[in-house]
Amino acid sequence: MSLKIQEPYHPKAKILAWTEFNIADIDRFLLIFQSPNANEIYPYLEKMLELNSSYLKPKILLDLHYYALRFAINSKFSKLQISAFLSILRSIHKTNEETPFENYEIILKYFNQLIICHSIQRPPFCVEIFDNQTSMKVINFITETYLRHYKLYKYVFTPIISLELHCGEKAVEYEDSELDNDSDLKTDSNSELRVKTALSIGTSIKIQESNQSEEVELNCEVKNFFREVISEYMHSEDVKKQLNILEEERIALFTQKAREELTKSTKKK
Repeated sequence: MSLKIQEPYHPKAKILAWTEFNIADIDRFLLIFQSPNANEIYPYLEKMLELNSSYLKPKILLDLHYYALRFAINSKFSKLQISAFLSILRSIHKTNEETPFENYEIILKYFNQLIICHSIQRPPFCVEIFDNQTSMKVINFITETYLRHYKLYKYVFTPIISLELHCGEKAVEYEDSELDNDSDLKTDSNSELRVKTALSIGTSIKIQESNQSEEVELNCEVKNFFREVISEYMHSEDVKKQLNILEEERIALFTQKAREELTKSTKKK
């Protein structure tokens, strides 16, 4: 059975306040979070979000929502801000889990657009729910807790796609009757040249599968070769350091761009 895999796409940012959590939901969140004991909060939160913490994926989402709500309440967000903040976080996660392919840059751009959409007053497309200080709190929290661990969420919540490379020897036959009668390629002195020329002038080619045992043996050799090369590359300390440096630079660059865009949008008001 073939499964259709969603390719990365650019979602359109829109106002998300009250779309997933209404004021009654936020009141319930505020009520259950009055308890300082997390063990008492989790069962109620699990029921409200309809998550089953006995499985890995719902348990991860439950933790994500718990710490997001705890952050919003400690930061003294209003009910409207809490609703928008949670919906932004959930929308980013939904975009991430919709495709197993790399879409980190798309998510960064989408997140930046969502922040702007909720930070300036240009109805009906943008509403100023977050001021500058609150916007930076949202940016820092989602960047540090979700975007920094983007690949971990991608690994857990998306199917793993593996490429199986099949290689084998092919026997090539051609029809001499379709070659030019004046061609010197009818001699058997250079079979390789005959095949290349036959292909170049459009001669019909018949492909025959090689012996099954030889094909399996060759496939194993190729797979082992690629495994050794990839394993050696990924376990290199220099490669790990370079990847960590690149990740830090990307996050720092995104945070800087988000601040600049937010400042520009605020000045235009």
